[in-house]
Amino acid sequence: MIFVDDLGLDLFLLAFTAFLLSYGTASALLSYMKGRGNEVREKMRALSVPLGILGFFILVMGIEGEFVWPLPNFGNLGYDILFFDGFSMLGILLLAAALAINMNRRLEYIGLLSMMFGLTVIFYGAEAYSLGMTKEPFAMFGLYTLFGLSGVAALPATITADRAVESAKVGRKWIAMTYVYLFFLVVSGLAALAIAAPAIASHLASAP
Repeated sequence: MIFVDDLGLDLFLLAFTAFLLSYGTASALLSYMKGRGNEVREKMRALSVPLGILGFFILVMGIEGEFVWPLPNFGNLGYDILFFDGFSMLGILLLAAALAINMNRRLEYIGLLSMMFGLTVIFYGAEAYSLGMTKEPFAMFGLYTLFGLSGVAALPATITADRAVESAKVGRKWIAMTYVYLFFLVVSGLAALAIAAPAIASHLASAP
């Protein structure tokens, strides 16, 4: 099997996911705050289509990476574990969210799963940083931390979404926590793009 380094593409997919979620969340939140609560579910259902497609592709890429990346010339370090455990978890999470939205199920438990995945990603990043597993360990740890915090912040955001869909009153604290979720998503997406762009350039110039 020919080895292809697809980390650049994976980073772009992370950015696309972050921007898609931030746009969909902001759009639904704006509808609720304008008193158009009936639009919230429809906007979430529209979001679920690209979310499910992205989730499926990310899961496939994550599973493929788990098998391809244990390369002996990398010193037998677990780069497949570091790079693709979290990527696979993201694919599972996005597919679960898309299914929950289309089946009219509450998102709170998707948020709980996201929080657990987020904490796990932060742990992976911290361990990899301590082992010096990449050429840019601080950038790697920062990226893992930002996406991990996005996952943690998804729990209150999903509770906010559930209340908005059910036409229940959403308190200011829940809306504020949803803004925190949006902040981490946008910053995570920008960080992923900042790392992906030079990686793609170098890969195109000299394909690994």
